[in-house]
Amino acid sequence: LTTQSIRASVIIADLDLRVMHVEGPAFDRHGYRPQDWPGRSLNEVLPAGLMAELEPRYRAALAGEPQSFDYWSHDGSGAYWARITPVRGENGAVTSVVAVMQEVTERLGIVEDLSRSEARLRESERMVGVGSWEWVPETRVLTFSSGFARLLGLATAQELDAEAFWGLLEPEDREILSQATRA
Repeated sequence: LTTQSIRASVIIADLDLRVMHVEGPAFDRHGYRPQDWPGRSLNEVLPAGLMAELEPRYRAALAGEPQSFDYWSHDGSGAYWARITPVRGENGAVTSVVAVMQEVTERLGIVEDLSRSEARLRESERMVGVGSWEWVPETRVLTFSSGFARLLGLATAQELDAEAFWGLLEPEDREILSQATRA
């Protein structure tokens, strides 16, 4: 595996936050010239706003406290999960830090889409006055939406086992469901 194949980027910086090594796709993607970075301070190569956000984390890692966090690129086009780890020398003292940034833009986009989708479902159920449920006969697990709970006077967090679920159904609906789950 390479930093390219896992969409990760790496910076190694010394105690003065001078870049010792840099590689990965994030830098080119955001218009940086990482080949010019070695020997330069992170303050010289990163935008002031981004450095203001990241410097305390680099300093904490240099003090021996690993850092792990999500952040958006300065241009807002990419989200990253970052891990800044102290590197210790033979005597145990921190000599440098390694920052690994893995792009997570797509993952965060999926999470945001799912959140919006769930909010739309709740609003649709509220407006139309319906709900939905799902029952897995093999596990006898019933899950239901807040709209379903509201219509039947159930607590949203309430769990229904198969027997309680069957008790909610009209007799003719029990037969229909019974036939459908035999198929």
